[in-house]
Amino acid sequence: MGAFIHVRVPKAADLDAMKSFMGEHFTPGPTLFPWLEAFVAEDPRVGYVDQIEVRVGTDICAYSLPNDIGFYCGAGWLREEREYASGLIRWMALKVGPGRKVRSYMYEDLVRKVFVASGHPTKPDGWDRNHDLVDEVGFTPSTRVSPEELATWTDEDHYLTKEVRRMHRSDPLIRGELARLDALWRVRGPGGS
Repeated sequence: MGAFIHVRVPKAADLDAMKSFMGEHFTPGPTLFPWLEAFVAEDPRVGYVDQIEVRVGTDICAYSLPNDIGFYCGAGWLREEREYASGLIRWMALKVGPGRKVRSYMYEDLVRKVFVASGHPTKPDGWDRNHDLVDEVGFTPSTRVSPEELATWTDEDHYLTKEVRRMHRSDPLIRGELARLDALWRVRGPGGS
């Protein structure tokens, strides 16, 4: 089952600016994660991040409002793709979402809050309280397994080992892409952030 994730943007000018900005600067997933091509070749029902389309208003889903911006995440998306789309939404929430220090976004119809931690959060917290602890660009690690713990695992030790190793490889790419967008957003002119 897929999910709709989106940000409610209080100001129409901010919504227009973000839609235009994403149209110009969004990077499709295959550019970020070249190893996903092997999974797509193996099973054409998975791997859709190149189809992320920034949508506005009721184009996101039937219950979204005209001032929402977001994506539809397909059921066949791989974990890297879901983490990338979620990171993009968290970044947009920090830039144009409601509130000053805490920004909100919707995951399906559940409101989540984005809280910015200083530096890079190493242990994301708060999923059970409907908020994410993120760094200044909206990034949070995709897994709570430390690199040291992961290094001791063998493929027989854990059924998610290969996926977790892929996520450890993709996390820096996701954070780098969010940082790139953040830098471009800040230099785009008055009202850039």
